[in-house]
Amino acid sequence: MIIFRLHFLRKRGRERGVTLVELMVVIAIAAILATIGVPSMLTFIQNNRLVSQANILLGSLNEARSHAVARARPVTVCGSADGGACNGNWSAGWMSFVDTDGNGARAAGEEVRAFVSGVPDGVAIRLAGEVVSIRFTREGSVAEERRHTFSICDGRGSGSARGVIVLPTGGTRAATDADGNGVRDDASGSDIQC
Repeated sequence: MIIFRLHFLRKRGRERGVTLVELMVVIAIAAILATIGVPSMLTFIQNNRLVSQANILLGSLNEARSHAVARARPVTVCGSADGGACNGNWSAGWMSFVDTDGNGARAAGEEVRAFVSGVPDGVAIRLAGEVVSIRFTREGSVAEERRHTFSICDGRGSGSARGVIVLPTGGTRAATDADGNGVRDDASGSDIQC
């Protein structure tokens, strides 16, 4: 037992720091972990940004429909950069307003219900087709009586895109990948295009 203690004390006395080899091993492990972790974190942030925009748009559409039904008056949601006029550019922002004349465009005196200004850089929101706005009737259905698809994309393309679908009944839902090909489907069942 005494020999063990003396050996331990003598060995402990010689250690003064970390060797160069040990330092290089720690640096190599840290570099490997950073190489693996950083891309995963960037993808997580990009996906979260798209999901967040989809949820904000879903909330705006649902609020507009609820107001149309509760107040028995048509409400329109349209792409708008300034919250005053519809311009069809959903990436610049969007607004909802009480559409008293039912024409889908905001006239002077029509009450603006909500305005969402812009989306994060690198994110684009587009409403498919020639439609500039979504108009909810006083019953809560969509005035055009057809399905609409919003695509929410970033630079990664259709494989990462999110979508919001507006049904003729006025109901909304997030797009899903029904066919299992890795790309979410639009209202007609085709892949969302970016």
